[in-house]
Amino acid sequence: MIASIDLFEALKTRFGEAEAKVIVREIEKIEETVAKKVDRVFEESKNQLSTKEDVYVLKQDILKLQVEIEKGFRENLKWTVGVVMGCAGLVVTLIKFL
Repeated sequence: MIASIDLFEALKTRFGEAEAKVIVREIEKIEETVAKKVDRVFEESKNQLSTKEDVYVLKQDILKLQVEIEKGFRENLKWTVGVVMGCAGLVVTLIKFL
């Protein structure tokens, strides 16, 4: 409100009292419109913001996923070693027969 009064005083000397009032009213209307739009956009997008709880749950999910990946890697490593041992045995057997 004080900014509007200061603006009115500055415009009054340049444009006159009636024109200054009109200009200040229009500026105040624009400010209200912008404030409403900002509030609306915030309300629409605040559901997209993450909370501390969301981040905590996500971290827990990531830790579970890391454990599952490690289990999968170990299982894969067991199968790889087994297949390599089997192939090595097959090669040794073929060499003995030849």
